[in-house]
Amino acid sequence: MVKFARSIVAAAALVAATAGTASAQFTIYNNRTTFEAALVSFYVDNFNGNAITTPGASVVSNAGSFGGGLFNDRVIRSSRTTTWSFASGTYAFGGEWDLTPGGEGQGIEFTVNWTGGGSQVVGTEIANSYSGQFFGFIATNSMDAVGYTGGTQGGQAETHNFDNMTTGTTVPEPSTYVLMAAGLCAVGALSRRRRA
Repeated sequence: MVKFARSIVAAAALVAATAGTASAQFTIYNNRTTFEAALVSFYVDNFNGNAITTPGASVVSNAGSFGGGLFNDRVIRSSRTTTWSFASGTYAFGGEWDLTPGGEGQGIEFTVNWTGGGSQVVGTEIANSYSGQFFGFIATNSMDAVGYTGGTQGGQAETHNFDNMTTGTTVPEPSTYVLMAAGLCAVGALSRRRRA
Protein backbone atom coordinates (compact mmCIF):
# COMPACT_ATOMS: atom_id res chain seq x y z
CA MET A 1 0.00 0.00 0.00
CA VAL A 2 2.84 2.40 0.83
CA LYS A 3 4.41 1.73 -2.58
CA PHE A 4 1.03 2.43 -4.25
CA ALA A 5 0.65 5.65 -2.23
CA ARG A 6 4.11 6.82 -3.26
CA SER A 7 3.26 6.12 -6.90
CA ILE A 8 0.13 8.26 -6.70
CA VAL A 9 1.99 11.14 -5.03
CA ALA A 10 4.80 10.91 -7.61
CA ALA A 11 2.30 10.90 -10.49
CA ALA A 12 0.45 13.90 -9.04
CA ALA A 13 3.74 15.78 -8.63
CA LEU A 14 4.66 15.01 -12.25
CA VAL A 15 1.30 16.30 -13.48
CA ALA A 16 1.72 19.46 -11.40
CA ALA A 17 5.24 20.04 -12.69
CA THR A 18 4.39 19.56 -16.37
CA ALA A 19 0.86 20.98 -16.48
CA GLY A 20 1.94 24.21 -18.17
CA THR A 21 4.28 22.87 -20.83
CA ALA A 22 1.85 21.51 -23.42
CA SER A 23 -0.19 23.44 -25.96
CA ALA A 24 -3.42 24.80 -24.58
CA GLN A 25 -6.80 25.96 -25.76
CA PHE A 26 -8.03 29.55 -25.39
CA THR A 27 -11.57 30.78 -24.95
CA ILE A 28 -11.95 34.39 -26.10
CA TYR A 29 -14.39 36.76 -24.37
CA ASN A 30 -15.80 40.11 -25.46
CA ASN A 31 -18.10 40.38 -22.44
CA ARG A 32 -16.78 41.01 -18.92
CA THR A 33 -19.75 39.40 -17.14
CA THR A 34 -19.40 36.14 -19.08
CA PHE A 35 -15.62 36.15 -18.58
CA GLU A 36 -15.88 36.60 -14.80
CA ALA A 37 -18.64 33.95 -14.55
CA ALA A 38 -16.24 31.39 -16.08
CA LEU A 39 -13.65 31.96 -13.32
CA VAL A 40 -13.45 30.32 -9.87
CA SER A 41 -11.77 33.47 -8.53
CA PHE A 42 -10.51 36.69 -10.11
CA TYR A 43 -8.82 40.00 -9.33
CA VAL A 44 -9.58 43.30 -11.08
CA ASP A 45 -6.76 45.87 -11.09
CA ASN A 46 -8.01 49.37 -11.92
CA PHE A 47 -4.47 50.78 -11.57
CA ASN A 48 -5.38 53.00 -8.61
CA GLY A 49 -2.59 55.44 -7.93
CA ASN A 50 -1.24 54.78 -11.43
CA ALA A 51 0.37 51.53 -10.29
CA ILE A 52 -0.20 47.76 -10.40
CA THR A 53 -2.13 46.44 -7.39
CA THR A 54 -2.41 42.79 -8.55
CA PRO A 55 -0.32 40.73 -6.09
CA GLY A 56 2.84 39.36 -7.75
CA ALA A 57 2.23 41.18 -11.06
CA SER A 58 4.70 43.35 -12.94
CA VAL A 59 4.98 44.92 -16.39
CA VAL A 60 7.86 45.60 -18.79
CA SER A 61 7.17 47.79 -21.82
CA ASN A 62 9.16 49.64 -24.48
CA ALA A 63 6.75 52.59 -24.44
CA GLY A 64 3.98 51.98 -21.89
CA SER A 65 3.40 53.96 -18.70
CA PHE A 66 0.67 54.64 -16.15
CA GLY A 67 -1.28 57.89 -16.24
CA GLY A 68 -4.84 58.96 -15.50
CA GLY A 69 -5.59 55.58 -13.88
CA LEU A 70 -4.82 53.78 -17.17
CA PHE A 71 -1.90 51.95 -18.73
CA ASN A 72 -1.08 54.03 -21.82
CA ASP A 73 0.99 52.23 -24.45
CA ARG A 74 2.15 52.13 -28.06
CA VAL A 75 3.18 48.80 -29.57
CA ILE A 76 4.62 48.07 -33.00
CA ARG A 77 4.62 44.62 -34.54
CA SER A 78 7.93 42.83 -33.84
CA SER A 79 9.69 45.85 -32.33
CA ARG A 80 7.74 47.46 -29.47
CA THR A 81 6.21 45.06 -26.99
CA THR A 82 4.65 44.91 -23.54
CA THR A 83 4.80 41.92 -21.16
CA TRP A 84 2.74 41.42 -18.00
CA SER A 85 4.26 38.84 -15.63
CA PHE A 86 2.48 36.95 -12.83
CA ALA A 87 4.58 35.34 -10.09
CA SER A 88 1.76 32.99 -9.06
CA GLY A 89 0.53 32.32 -12.60
CA THR A 90 -2.93 33.01 -14.01
CA TYR A 91 -5.41 31.17 -16.22
CA ALA A 92 -7.13 34.37 -17.36
CA PHE A 93 -6.15 37.78 -18.72
CA GLY A 94 -8.44 40.58 -19.83
CA GLY A 95 -9.60 44.14 -19.41
CA GLU A 96 -11.04 47.18 -21.14
CA TRP A 97 -9.06 48.20 -24.23
CA ASP A 98 -9.24 51.48 -26.15
CA LEU A 99 -7.28 51.28 -29.40
CA THR A 100 -8.51 54.61 -30.79
CA PRO A 101 -6.24 57.29 -29.21
CA GLY A 102 -3.90 57.26 -32.24
CA GLY A 103 -6.55 56.25 -34.79
CA GLU A 104 -7.04 52.72 -36.04
CA GLY A 105 -3.68 50.95 -36.05
CA GLN A 106 -2.30 47.43 -36.14
CA GLY A 107 -4.54 45.85 -33.50
CA ILE A 108 -2.93 43.78 -30.73
CA GLU A 109 -1.60 40.22 -30.90
CA PHE A 110 -0.92 38.18 -27.73
CA THR A 111 1.66 35.51 -26.88
CA VAL A 112 1.61 33.72 -23.52
CA ASN A 113 4.41 31.99 -21.61
CA TRP A 114 3.28 28.85 -19.82
CA THR A 115 4.12 28.20 -16.20
CA GLY A 116 6.76 25.48 -16.44
CA GLY A 117 7.99 26.48 -19.91
CA GLY A 118 6.93 27.04 -23.49
CA SER A 119 4.93 29.76 -25.19
CA GLN A 120 2.00 30.05 -27.56
CA VAL A 121 0.31 32.71 -29.69
CA VAL A 122 -3.31 33.23 -28.61
CA GLY A 123 -4.50 33.38 -32.22
CA THR A 124 -7.15 36.11 -31.87
CA GLU A 125 -6.23 39.78 -32.06
CA ILE A 126 -7.98 42.78 -30.55
CA ALA A 127 -9.60 44.68 -33.42
CA ASN A 128 -8.05 48.09 -34.10
CA SER A 129 -11.52 49.67 -33.76
CA TYR A 130 -11.97 48.79 -30.04
CA SER A 131 -12.91 51.92 -28.10
CA GLY A 132 -13.15 50.85 -24.47
CA GLN A 133 -14.68 47.38 -24.90
CA PHE A 134 -13.75 44.30 -22.92
CA PHE A 135 -11.41 41.73 -24.42
CA GLY A 136 -9.98 38.75 -22.56
CA PHE A 137 -9.10 35.08 -22.76
CA ILE A 138 -8.98 32.06 -20.51
CA ALA A 139 -6.43 29.30 -21.12
CA THR A 140 -6.55 25.65 -20.15
CA ASN A 141 -3.00 25.96 -18.73
CA SER A 142 -1.46 28.38 -16.24
CA MET A 143 0.37 31.38 -17.72
CA ASP A 144 3.22 33.19 -15.98
CA ALA A 145 3.43 35.97 -18.59
CA VAL A 146 1.25 37.58 -21.24
CA GLY A 147 3.04 39.60 -23.89
CA TYR A 148 1.64 41.61 -26.76
CA THR A 149 2.75 43.53 -29.79
CA GLY A 150 1.12 45.17 -32.79
CA GLY A 151 -1.16 42.89 -34.75
CA THR A 152 -1.60 42.23 -38.46
CA GLN A 153 -4.20 44.93 -39.11
CA GLY A 154 -3.38 48.21 -40.96
CA GLY A 155 -1.38 51.13 -39.61
CA GLN A 156 2.18 51.71 -38.43
CA ALA A 157 1.64 51.11 -34.69
CA GLU A 158 -1.10 50.60 -32.10
CA THR A 159 -1.53 53.39 -29.57
CA HIS A 160 -3.92 52.24 -26.85
CA ASN A 161 -5.12 52.47 -23.25
CA PHE A 162 -5.69 49.46 -20.98
CA ASP A 163 -7.78 49.45 -17.79
CA ASN A 164 -9.32 47.05 -15.25
CA MET A 165 -6.80 44.27 -15.86
CA THR A 166 -8.46 41.04 -14.74
CA THR A 167 -6.64 37.83 -13.88
CA GLY A 168 -7.96 34.65 -12.29
CA THR A 169 -8.23 30.90 -12.00
CA THR A 170 -10.62 28.33 -13.41
CA VAL A 171 -9.35 25.23 -11.61
CA PRO A 172 -7.58 24.53 -8.32
CA GLU A 173 -3.82 25.13 -8.47
CA PRO A 174 -1.69 22.02 -9.26
CA SER A 175 -0.32 22.01 -5.69
CA THR A 176 -3.90 21.41 -4.53
CA TYR A 177 -3.97 18.16 -6.52
CA VAL A 178 -0.75 16.98 -4.85
CA LEU A 179 -2.25 17.66 -1.41
CA MET A 180 -5.48 15.88 -2.38
CA ALA A 181 -3.55 12.83 -3.61
CA ALA A 182 -1.49 12.72 -0.41
CA GLY A 183 -4.68 12.97 1.68
CA LEU A 184 -6.38 10.17 -0.26
CA CYS A 185 -3.31 7.97 0.19
CA ALA A 186 -3.30 8.63 3.93
CA VAL A 187 -7.00 7.76 4.20
CA GLY A 188 -6.41 4.56 2.21
CA ALA A 189 -3.50 3.55 4.42
CA LEU A 190 -5.51 4.17 7.61
CA SER A 191 -8.48 2.21 6.32
CA ARG A 192 -6.25 -0.74 5.36
CA ARG A 193 -4.56 -0.64 8.77
CA ARG A 194 -7.97 -0.80 10.52
CA ARG A 195 -8.95 -3.89 8.52
CA ALA A 196 -5.75 -5.68 9.53
